[in-house]
Amino acid sequence: MHHHPNQAPSYGAADLRWAVGVVVKRWRMIAVFIIFGALLAMAANYLFLTPKYRVEQGLAIPYLGEAGEFGLTYDTYIMLALSNTVMQEVAALPQFQGSLLLARGVFAVGYQDSYIEESRPTRILLATVTMDDPEAAYNTAVKWRESFFTEVESYITRQLERRLQVAVDVLEQRRREYEETRERLAKSEQQIELAMVEKNLELLLGEYDRLSTRVTDLVEVIMPAEKARAKAIEETLAGESMLLSEGLAGSIQIPTMTGAVAVLDQLSLVNPVYLSLKEELARVQASLAGYEQTVSSGQKRLAALKTEIDRLQERAIQLRKEYDQLREQVELARGVYLEAKREYDRLLVKKENLQVETQPKMVNPPMVPETTTGSFLVFIVVFAAFLAMVMGLALAFAIEAWRSQGMGQGAGPGTTAGSRAGA
Repeated sequence: MHHHPNQAPSYGAADLRWAVGVVVKRWRMIAVFIIFGALLAMAANYLFLTPKYRVEQGLAIPYLGEAGEFGLTYDTYIMLALSNTVMQEVAALPQFQGSLLLARGVFAVGYQDSYIEESRPTRILLATVTMDDPEAAYNTAVKWRESFFTEVESYITRQLERRLQVAVDVLEQRRREYEETRERLAKSEQQIELAMVEKNLELLLGEYDRLSTRVTDLVEVIMPAEKARAKAIEETLAGESMLLSEGLAGSIQIPTMTGAVAVLDQLSLVNPVYLSLKEELARVQASLAGYEQTVSSGQKRLAALKTEIDRLQERAIQLRKEYDQLREQVELARGVYLEAKREYDRLLVKKENLQVETQPKMVNPPMVPETTTGSFLVFIVVFAAFLAMVMGLALAFAIEAWRSQGMGQGAGPGTTAGSRAGA
């Protein structure tokens, strides 16, 4: 027999028409299956799956820098939110009967996107409570928020008090160091010795100045004047001796009380002026000799004074250097002390404002939920209806196939095939 190429698609179209006919014929049964499946799913969800109620609340967490103030970071807020102290307060509610595990099981805490507030970024801490009872969920959320705020405040206070105590200890230590350096400076041997050296220097410099002035006066003023005076007397004596030299030359021996013989120039006996000049010249020469001795001893004394003054000045420079080092230590200790004082004062000011700056702010308050959340009722009902529809279709096709097979056996072989071919 010759087969046309379109015979196979024709056979498939016949099967499709047969299937559509079965659906149209058995739609009431299929609809009953779908409705029964949906009702059964709803009943199972009600009986075996408890509806859940969710309460959400958002808290604004201020940005505190990379490390945060006193170690208070975003992660620290999460830690405090789920800390044992907070959870124990929540577990004390009647619905948890003191079970910390049950209390932790209903919470979920995390961060949402940040936003800008007062020129600084702020993150939203979202706390979610999921429970069977909407009122219990709301009460749990409120209790958690109160406990969380208290714990944040307590944590900040503990950190601040610890920092303040450290600052007080450091401040006291820096104060003692400052006082000790000041006392060492006041009682330093360098200062005592420097005072003595400076006093001795003052005395020696005074003596040096006076002696130097005296020697200079002798060398430059008095001695030249005396030398000039002696020279003038010598010249006068020379003139007087020439006038009386003729006929008066010789000498006269005069016995003294001790028996010695004094020899006098005859000119001295004849001319009293000459005698007076000779005496004056002797006095001047004696004065010059005394001045020269004074200058010599004075110059030696000046040299000794110069050596001692140089030594004391070098010692004074060394003592001033050591004393200045002590003063620098005092100034350094004072600077460290003042820095510790400023840090302590800053913490005191921070203590007044820290609670306001770091306490979370409520931006999304909790509400009593009116609808369930977190259940799969719609999905379960749709899935059950789909399964029921598949089961209904399968049963409808099975029934029609069985009936068709039964009718074909009663009519004889080939009846079914003939009917399909006719169709």
